[in-house]
Amino acid sequence: MKQNGLLILLAMTMVTFSCKKKGCTDTTAVNYSSEAQKDDGSCIYSEEPTPPANPTELDCFDFTQSGTTYELEDLGLEVDYIATCKMHISCDLKIKPGVTIAFETNAGLSIGDDGSLNALGTTNDPIIFTGVDKAPGAWAGIFFDSEDVKNKLSECKIEYASGDAFNSNGDEGGIILYAGSKAVIENTTIQNCDGYGINANYSDGDFTFQNNTISGCTMPMFIAAEYGGDINGGTYTGNTTDVIYIKSYASAGTILTPQTWTNLSIPYRIQGSGDITSNTDWTIAPGTTIEFEPGIEIKVNDGKSLKAVGTSTERITFKGTNSGQGTWKRIKFDGTNPLNEIGYADIIGGGEDPTNTKGTIYLWYDAKLNIHDVNFTDNAACGVYGKIFSGTTANPNYTSSNLNFTNTPCTETFEM
Repeated sequence: MKQNGLLILLAMTMVTFSCKKKGCTDTTAVNYSSEAQKDDGSCIYSEEPTPPANPTELDCFDFTQSGTTYELEDLGLEVDYIATCKMHISCDLKIKPGVTIAFETNAGLSIGDDGSLNALGTTNDPIIFTGVDKAPGAWAGIFFDSEDVKNKLSECKIEYASGDAFNSNGDEGGIILYAGSKAVIENTTIQNCDGYGINANYSDGDFTFQNNTISGCTMPMFIAAEYGGDINGGTYTGNTTDVIYIKSYASAGTILTPQTWTNLSIPYRIQGSGDITSNTDWTIAPGTTIEFEPGIEIKVNDGKSLKAVGTSTERITFKGTNSGQGTWKRIKFDGTNPLNEIGYADIIGGGEDPTNTKGTIYLWYDAKLNIHDVNFTDNAACGVYGKIFSGTTANPNYTSSNLNFTNTPCTETFEM
C-alpha cells in the first residue's frame, strides 16, 4: 500500500509541473505575459535603439547632399542635437516634433537654393532652436535663401538668436529671409533675440506670417513694404521697440500685389530712407497706425489706389515718429482710381518742407479722392493741396466732408 501511495504522489507532482503555463516571463519584452509561469523562449524585444545619454553633435557637412532627404528625430533628451557651425542645408531637412537643437556661438542654419527646411512641431511637442548660451545673440539664427515650397516652420520656438551676420550685408535676425526666398512661418514663438525677430527686408519673396509671437527682441519684424499684407494675427509686444519696421528704400518700398495691412495693435513704422509706393490696390484696416520717419511720403501711382477707412471707434492714424509739426512729408495721389478714400482718420505732424510739399494730402492734376471724417493736427503744410488744370476752378474728382483742422496753416487749397 505504501508503494502505491508513493506512485500516486509522484504522478500528481508530474501533472502539476507539466500543467504550468508557458510563455514569455521577461518583463522587458514586448510580448511579456503576466500569466506565464515558465519561460518558453518566445520573448520578442523591441528593435528601437537605446536613446543616447548625451546630445548628438551634428557634423557641419551632414546636410550638403543635394537631392536627398535627412530627418532629425526626437531623441528624448532635454537637448537632442548640438550645432557647432553655420550649417549649409542643400538637402531637404525635416525636423520631427519634440526635437531641440542647441547652437554654439555664431552657429546657425543656412538654407541654400537647393535645400529646404521643414520643421513641423505640435502644441505639445514644439521644435526648439536655442543657444547653448542662454543670452540674446548667442547664435546666428536661421537664414533662408531658398524658394522651395517645403520651407515651413510651425509650432516652433526660436530663442537667443540674431548674433553673427550670415552675409556681407550684415543681415541679422532670429529668422532671415533673403531676396526671392519662400517660407511659411506660423504659430511660432521668437524670443530674446539680439536684433529683429524676423528680417525680410528684401523684395521678390513669397511669405506667410500667421499667428506668431515675437517678444524680447530689438524689433519684432523688419520687412519690405510688399510683405505688410502677409502678416495675419499674432502678438508683437514686449520688444525694445514694438513696431513692424517697413523698409522704404528702392524696390523694397513698392507694394506690388493687392493687400490689406491689418491692425496688429502696434504701429507700422516706415523707415526714413525712401518712399512707400502703392503700385496696386492697397487697403489699411480700421484701427491701424502708420508711423513715418522724417523725409517719408506715400505715393499712390496713377491707376492704383489707397483705401484707408476706419470707423468711429477704430480710427486710422498717420503720424510721425517724432512729435511736432512737419516731421514727415505727405500722402500723394496721382490718378483717378475710384477706390481712393480716406475716412475716419487722424493725420498728425505731416507737411515736412511745406514750400515743396504743399499739402499733407497732395493731389496731382484732378486726382481722385473721397476724404471724410478726418482730423488734421499739427501739420506744417495745408491739410489738402491739389493741382487743377488751366481754365478750371475745382477738382471734379475730389469730395470732402467733416474735416477738422487744428494747428494746420491752411485747409483745402487748389491751384493751377
